[in-house]
Amino acid sequence: MATIVERLNKKTGLPSYRVQVRHHSRFLKYTSTDKSLSKTFHTKVEAELYAASVEQQFREKHYKSKELMKSLEGPPPLEDRYYEMMADVQKPIMTDPSHVFFSQAIERYKAEVEVHKALNTRKSQRSQLQYWDKRLGHILIKDITPALITYEKAELFDQEKSSSTVRRYLVLLGHILSVCTKEWQWLEQNPASLVKKPPDRKGRTRFLSEKEIATLLEACKKSTHWQLAPICTLALATGTRYSEVVKLPFKQLDFDREMMILKDTKNKTDRSIPLSPFAVTVLKDYVHELARRYPHLDPETCYLFPSKNLKSPAYVRKAWWAVLKQCKISDYRFHDNRHTFSSHFIMSGASLIDTAHILGHKTLAMVQRYAHLSEPHTRSLIEKTTNTMFQGLRGTDA
Repeated sequence: MATIVERLNKKTGLPSYRVQVRHHSRFLKYTSTDKSLSKTFHTKVEAELYAASVEQQFREKHYKSKELMKSLEGPPPLEDRYYEMMADVQKPIMTDPSHVFFSQAIERYKAEVEVHKALNTRKSQRSQLQYWDKRLGHILIKDITPALITYEKAELFDQEKSSSTVRRYLVLLGHILSVCTKEWQWLEQNPASLVKKPPDRKGRTRFLSEKEIATLLEACKKSTHWQLAPICTLALATGTRYSEVVKLPFKQLDFDREMMILKDTKNKTDRSIPLSPFAVTVLKDYVHELARRYPHLDPETCYLFPSKNLKSPAYVRKAWWAVLKQCKISDYRFHDNRHTFSSHFIMSGASLIDTAHILGHKTLAMVQRYAHLSEPHTRSLIEKTTNTMFQGLRGTDA
């Protein structure tokens, strides 16, 4: 009687589940607009509960099409019945977690936790959730033990996944079980907390020398993509991520204060980054050219680096790789522009705290990789400090 169809949203990449109900081999019509009885949900569990509630009403003969159509003045009575069933079904889960399967935990995690994550995070974790659902979905959460997780870790390595990839899979599994333990009270202890995770790969520290920077920017100016040079310059001058640069709204560039304002960043925080005189000059020239090419451009609604349709951000990846090949710069990605800025920033005397603030890191852990670059600056500070401390001893020695 009920059919559940899974669909993927092309924009978000997230699945949805549409329930369609058949009665006597025909779709039941329940409104005067002649629509079929159907509803879309974010999770499969909700879809199955909805379908079960409809079938139950059919069995109880609650649906008499003519009487139903006459009584419909607002939402169909099925809505109230569905939410009553949802409450009834969740009660035993909350009071008796021994009957909860891991697949149910994943579905609830998607509905209550995953929806609050950044879009890119949801996309990257979608395949991991599907993997854990396939591997552990049929197991009761009370039967998931540290030994079982250790076995699954070995299975991931057997699939020739890298240490960093295995770590990410285990981190997600651990977070699901942590929510089950701390928030939903389904477990007394998180079994994943007892399993040692493989070490994460060492952070990249590849950065360009001053000569390489000059060579790169000169090649960018000659690129077939006219926006590549200002985009690369802004990334090198501020240490911002690729998405933060190309998706920067025009109105968040403040020439009066010589600042760029980033809102709702990867770390869910806003930050302002000062612009150097060189970056301001490059951007002013770019904005002048942008206005010449697109005289009807609205700065209040468009990106600073728009594509030709003025609705989406510019795409410069292909041009970027062509420039790197031309310059013969190897082992370097666009994200490494962030490392280049950080390295030169610290070598110029900036502290790790200053660097973390500019890059938008909440802790110093992510900038510890640059600590060795501050040694000359640290040495000069120590010499200055000790010269002051022991100044009184010089006269005594004389």
